[in-house]
Amino acid sequence: MYSHAEIPPRDLLAGVPVLRAALAQALACATLLAIDGGPTFGIVGQAVMAAALGLLLRLPPWWIPVNLAFVPAVAVASTWAVSPTAYLAGFLALAGVYGIASRTRAPLYLTGIGACQALSTLLPANRPFRFLDAGCGIGTTVTWLSARHLAGTFEGVELAPLPAGLAWIRARLSGGLFTVQRADLWSLCFTEYDVVYAFLSPVPMAALLEKARREMRSGSLLVSNTFLPGGLPPDLSIPLDGRGRMLHAWRF
Repeated sequence: MYSHAEIPPRDLLAGVPVLRAALAQALACATLLAIDGGPTFGIVGQAVMAAALGLLLRLPPWWIPVNLAFVPAVAVASTWAVSPTAYLAGFLALAGVYGIASRTRAPLYLTGIGACQALSTLLPANRPFRFLDAGCGIGTTVTWLSARHLAGTFEGVELAPLPAGLAWIRARLSGGLFTVQRADLWSLCFTEYDVVYAFLSPVPMAALLEKARREMRSGSLLVSNTFLPGGLPPDLSIPLDGRGRMLHAWRF
């Protein structure tokens, strides 16, 4: 997962959805405190108003049900006899997996075996090559591919702490078939790689493609699971399932 350093600059609130979501909740709370219509009115009103303000603030669609459910979920959870330590542990676990997405605008997506199989067909069959999984998550892709392409050198990079830790453990257990580092993909140079694979989100794809065009050697390959940037159609697209998901590839 990925730093915003090379993603075209935006207004802070426009670029970080979690700040807009928090602003929607704060504005809704301030309005309802002024009205003081009672606890039930406050909970329902907060949910509806925060969701509506999220729409006005142009939050991504999946944030709207989050804003709608946030305060009711807190109200229900406050009635449970759960230790505060459990809530803290849950928060830290979620932050370790998803918290970095507010900075990178790329949540954790896990590559399935079908995508690994399709990706395998794009790798060189009879010569050594160097492969980078740019945002490797828990390391599924490099684990699967490295066991089947012994001529390749496989590397994964992941910024989210918990997935990076799990991927690192899998790398250690692989007996050296691949390596994983916790790092920001934007800090890496793609020049040394023959294949760069990414399963990010729509937001950083244009910057990723530009980085690949600037740094990757002639004959190398950039592969994106599902997401396309605007402006440059892929050289190849491979269907992954019956729901329209594709593996897209650009040859430089």
